[in-house]
Amino acid sequence: MLSNIQKSAIDNLLIEEEYRRITAEPAQGEQSCAVQSDMKQWALKEGHWPQMDYVHMIASHAVARGWTQENFNEMEIIEPFWDWVEDRV
Repeated sequence: MLSNIQKSAIDNLLIEEEYRRITAEPAQGEQSCAVQSDMKQWALKEGHWPQMDYVHMIASHAVARGWTQENFNEMEIIEPFWDWVEDRV
């Protein structure tokens, strides 16, 4: 049988865990870290580090890697697989 102190401690742990879940903070993922590391290596190699503005460095890195698309306004939804899906009733 659990004592009142043990029950209270368990309740406090549950409350703390729920609080952490509700008030979660953003975290940087592995892919983001890898791209950022690659960008810094590229910037050092190109001689852009540290004098280039970071926003311009991001854009220049994307262009150098071929990650930009013509006529793309960042608000478009691309559905590449919908052309082969058939409706079945």
